[in-house]
Amino acid sequence: MPKLKIMSWNINNFGYKKTYDDFYRYISSIIYLYDADIVGIIEIVSSQGVSIAENLVKILNSIVNPPGLYYWQMVVSDQFLKGGHYEQYIILYKCNINILQMNHYGLVGIINDHDFHNVFNSLNYPPGDPRIHNFYNELINNNYIDDGYRVPSTTWSLLNNGYTVKLPHITNDPNIERDISNILLQAKPYYFSEYWDDRTPFRVDFTLMNNVPLSVYLFHAPAPGYNAHFGNSQLGQISELATLDNVVLMGDFNIKQNELNKQLNLWYFNTTTGETELYQANGNNCLIKIFQTLTGPNAYGLSFLSYKKELDNTPTSLVVGPIAPNVTDPNKVYSSTYDNFFIKKTQLGNSIPYRIDTISFLTNQTYFLFSTQYAVNIYNNWLTAHNQNPFLLPIPTNLSEAFNVYRYPISDHVPILLCVDY
Repeated sequence: MPKLKIMSWNINNFGYKKTYDDFYRYISSIIYLYDADIVGIIEIVSSQGVSIAENLVKILNSIVNPPGLYYWQMVVSDQFLKGGHYEQYIILYKCNINILQMNHYGLVGIINDHDFHNVFNSLNYPPGDPRIHNFYNELINNNYIDDGYRVPSTTWSLLNNGYTVKLPHITNDPNIERDISNILLQAKPYYFSEYWDDRTPFRVDFTLMNNVPLSVYLFHAPAPGYNAHFGNSQLGQISELATLDNVVLMGDFNIKQNELNKQLNLWYFNTTTGETELYQANGNNCLIKIFQTLTGPNAYGLSFLSYKKELDNTPTSLVVGPIAPNVTDPNKVYSSTYDNFFIKKTQLGNSIPYRIDTISFLTNQTYFLFSTQYAVNIYNNWLTAHNQNPFLLPIPTNLSEAFNVYRYPISDHVPILLCVDY
């Protein structure tokens, strides 16, 4: 059966300070060595999403072996506000015998730039036309969207009941107004920004060989703590997760395994409201569906979604602080089970998840010499910037050195990989 390899990687604060050749080549080398077909990268900062994706695609396309076997393409999310600054998602994908085409992409529940492409064409607005900026201002000023490009629930309800958008400064054409209403209706009010550090998922749809559909959701939950629990619970409000045939939901969920297991039990069925409810420590009940919606068994007549959590008790984030030179157990450098895959396999076959142990293989001079050298160069650049001079050999020779090479200048998470038959 054909095998598809999907990678997810939280690269800490991937922005201006990491946009240089050695860093791009290191990331590309890991993608190449593990032969990934789809790669999701999160925590892109400093408005660098398009530039970062373009540089990675350029390098990846330069090392295709044999040349012409496939080529890489990219999609980059719009920016979304998180904790006072903006982030983006990137998904890179191979155009090969597995992936026939990319069909659609966009942030979930948010109006994306390309959603109004046909509307702008019908109005003869070229890209960059200042009237496009005015168009979005009209939507915000008339409360059709908020400043985070989300559709408020009251507006969505009005539109759903047949209310027509009225934009006198743009058009009085009822056909265009109906098109705008339909686009706004597609951005259902999921409220992924109810808290200051919430982040909405990024969805990309593909067609695989034999016309098998695949939807990939890339998600970065709020920082660990209560908000992470609440942010993740909002995933249950995405109606498409129930209706789509083949889905991979992946990313950094910022919840430890034991906390996730507890969270699965923090719900009960309210016979009055007919909803699953999350019981909070303060005694208030919140009408919201949590991870149990995705993975749990059916209960009280409710149909839960048949998603499988792939990585079990596998920590993927790194400990904070130095590692003793005599440590030889790779598990000693990992701390929390934050990164994972949730998969719905209507037409997909066997799936095998992996934690890519980028820490240990930095000491392997036989198979990973070129990626190791890039990593060492990155570390030395970081040391110079921080005016620090600890002893480091040209290539790490023990786990402690490899941890320092990776943890501080590269990322506090390692990538994860899912191999799927279909």
